[in-house]
Amino acid sequence: DQDSGIEIIDVGAVFNILDTSGGLIKTSDTSNSEYALCVTEGTVNMYGGTISESYVGVLVDEEGTFNMYSGAISQNGQRDMYYSGGGVRTKGTFNMYGGIISDNKGNDGSGVSIPGGIFRMYGGTITANTSEYDGYGVIVYSTFYLYGGSIVGNTNEAGQADVNVYAGNFVRSGGEIGTLSCEDAIHKWSNRIVF
Repeated sequence: DQDSGIEIIDVGAVFNILDTSGGLIKTSDTSNSEYALCVTEGTVNMYGGTISESYVGVLVDEEGTFNMYSGAISQNGQRDMYYSGGGVRTKGTFNMYGGIISDNKGNDGSGVSIPGGIFRMYGGTITANTSEYDGYGVIVYSTFYLYGGSIVGNTNEAGQADVNVYAGNFVRSGGEIGTLSCEDAIHKWSNRIVF
């Protein structure tokens, strides 16, 4: 178990999370860290284990790449802070091939928030994440490509709320979405929204 935030800062670094026996990465109750894992530069490949019990499970900065093949990112975003928490917050590159992102909390994107960079989803499941107010399981401000996987059963105060394309680009060629909102994007921004 690792109970303080891990930061990957070398542009050429590759860090593999290989645990298949139930290992846990989290921040301790006394830690001031806002994340369990921060990919500032370099690449992190997640093949197993759980990232849990942190304000943000994974933070991907502009020069970072996070590849999720298996494992779980769950029960993050429990702290009362002034901006969004949740499972994954990416300003870099996040590729999801498998695994599950579930039971996280946040103010806008409780499962995945995309304030910058790119999120490509090929497989896996994003479900049972909850947002206060009008948040969503996945919120898009930048670029989201959906090729496969499932985004269902995420909620906010109004009910089911799976994906909101608020700004940026959304291209879908597969996958399952329970509910999709593009109203803000269509009315407020010039976007590429392709189904």
